[in-house]
Amino acid sequence: MTIDKEYLTMPEADSLFSSSEFTRWFKQVQSGLIAPVAGGNQGKLWRYQSGGHDLAVKRCTGGWLIRRLNRRSLKNEYRAYQRLRGLSGVPACYGMPDRNTLVLEFVTGVAYRHAELANRKAWFEALRELISDIHSRGVGHGDLKRKENLLAGADGQPYVLDFGTAWLLRPGWRPINRWLFLFSCKLDNNAIIKHKYHGDYDQVKGPDLAELNYTWPERLWRWLRPRLGIK
Repeated sequence: MTIDKEYLTMPEADSLFSSSEFTRWFKQVQSGLIAPVAGGNQGKLWRYQSGGHDLAVKRCTGGWLIRRLNRRSLKNEYRAYQRLRGLSGVPACYGMPDRNTLVLEFVTGVAYRHAELANRKAWFEALRELISDIHSRGVGHGDLKRKENLLAGADGQPYVLDFGTAWLLRPGWRPINRWLFLFSCKLDNNAIIKHKYHGDYDQVKGPDLAELNYTWPERLWRWLRPRLGIK
């Protein structure tokens, strides 16, 4: 297995990806002998458990054009994880052993969509703090309205997953980049409020109401929904 060491983020990643056990397992994944555990926008997901490691392995799939686009998304996600390294509530990233693969810590928990939160208020306070920390590192997720991107961890804490559509703030005077980053952050903040109130914006109050700031696509969609008969 040829490893692109430029895209490794953990010191132990090189030895892990070079090990005979991981190499043998990875070849079985490539040949289709091991089925994925899930699928997503960028491709498919496998779980690797061995030698004390519990990993989520994401691989690009699809035809030539789709795979090429997914590679760009996967590399963008890798760069986001670099910025978020060490942040509690974000899976640890081992890196990209090849251009089609991203290896992450597998976080045990329940998808937010199915989670029963013991203390909903405290959980959302922790989520808001986590999102604020993510933004402070120059990363806007941009797709938190998808409940699949939020996880209630086994430790009771919120986790944010899948940074494939994340927008990264670049240094220097880049007004368009900065506008898109702030737009992405606004989407994140609105998504938290939407989930907290189960989508019932009429119930939003206090600091959350002051924080709520619809983007123009959200305003347009809110105007269209009743006219299209969508609840």
